[in-house]
Amino acid sequence: MFSVLKHLYGAFDIRSEVNEIFIHRIIDAFAFGLVGVFVPIYLFNIGYSLNDVFLYLALTFLFYSIFAGPALKLAEKIGIKHTVTLSQVMLVALFLLLRQVQSPVIPVFFLAAFTGLIKMLYWMPLNTDFAVATHPGHTGKETAMLHMFPQIAAIAAPLIGGVLITYLGFEMLFLVGAVLILASVWPLFITKERFEAIRMKKTDVFSKRNFPLFNIFLANGFFFAAYLLWPFYVYITVPDYVFTGIITALVGLSTALVIYFVGRFEDRIGVRPILRIGGAANFVLWISVLFVDSRLGLGVLSFFFGIVSGFILVPTLDFAVKIAKNRKSAAEVMLLRELPLGFGRFALLFLPVFLPDGIKFQAVFVLAAVASLYFFLTDDIEKIW
Repeated sequence: MFSVLKHLYGAFDIRSEVNEIFIHRIIDAFAFGLVGVFVPIYLFNIGYSLNDVFLYLALTFLFYSIFAGPALKLAEKIGIKHTVTLSQVMLVALFLLLRQVQSPVIPVFFLAAFTGLIKMLYWMPLNTDFAVATHPGHTGKETAMLHMFPQIAAIAAPLIGGVLITYLGFEMLFLVGAVLILASVWPLFITKERFEAIRMKKTDVFSKRNFPLFNIFLANGFFFAAYLLWPFYVYITVPDYVFTGIITALVGLSTALVIYFVGRFEDRIGVRPILRIGGAANFVLWISVLFVDSRLGLGVLSFFFGIVSGFILVPTLDFAVKIAKNRKSAAEVMLLRELPLGFGRFALLFLPVFLPDGIKFQAVFVLAAVASLYFFLTDDIEKIW
C-alpha cells in the first residue's frame, strides 16, 4: 500500500499529516468494512423490525447533526486527534455491546444516539484535519486519494466479513473489527496534535451567504443515505451474507478504479462538469434499481454504482475543502458541510418509517434519483464562487 501511495503521490513521507490521515483511513476502512455494512443486517436478524432498522439509521443521522456543535467544541478543547481517538474507543464499545446482544432489548433511540455521537466525533474532526493539511492546488487529487486508498484496502473486507459471519458468527466479527479499529488510531499521532477554533454563530449556518452550501450538502446527504442502505437492500432481496459481501466489495472495487482519475480530472476542469456527469449517471442507475432483483442484476448495478458514485463523492468533499482553504476556519466550513449532510440522510431514511414495507426501499431510491438530478441541474456552485 505504501508503494502505491508513493507511485501516485510522489515522495511518500509518513510524517506528512495528509499521509498519516491516509494510513489511518486505510486501516479504519478495512475494519469498518468488515463490520459496518452488516450492523443493520445484524439488528434485523436478532429481531428488530424493518421499521426499527430504518428508524435506527434515520435517528443516527439526526443525532449526528445535533452533536455537530458539541463535537467541534470538544475538538477545540482536547484536539482533533484526541477527539477522533475518543470516537474510536466508543465505536469499539458499541461493537462489544452488540456482540453481547442476541435479541432486541436495547432501545433503538439509545443505539441511534450513541452511534450518531460516535460518527460526529469522528468525521467532523477528521475532515477538518484533512481540509487544513491538504496541499493547495492538489485538493482534487488528494481528496480522491482520501476516498480511493480506503476503498482499495476495504475491497475484500465485506467478503471476509460475510465469511466470518457464516462460519464463526457475529461475535467473532465484532471482536476482530474492534481490535482493528483501535489499531487504526496510532498513525494520527505521528505528527503533533492540531487545534481548530470555531467562532461561528448559529444564525450563520442558515445565512443567505451559506444557503447554496446548505443545499449542496443536503442533496449530498440524500445521496449518501441511499448508498448506505444498498447492502441492507441487497441482503433483504437475496438473504446471503457472502453474496452481500461480494456485492459490497464490487462497489468498492469499481469506486477505487475510477476515483483517482476523477480527482485528477477535476483539478483540471473544475467541480461543475464532474457533478453534471455524476448527477445524470446516478439518476439513471437509481431508477434502474426499481426494475432489478436478480443476483446478476444486483451485481452489475453495484459495479456501476461504484463508478458513478465517485463523480459525486469526490467533487463534493473537494468543494468543501477548497471553500475551507478560502475561509478563516476550516472547522466552520466542515460544520456547514456536516449539518445538512446529517439532515439529508435523516430525512431520506425517516420517510420510509411511515410507508409499507413493500415500498420502503423503492421510495429511498426514487428520492436518491431526484437528489442526483439536482447535481445535474443546480447552479448553486456558481453562486458560492
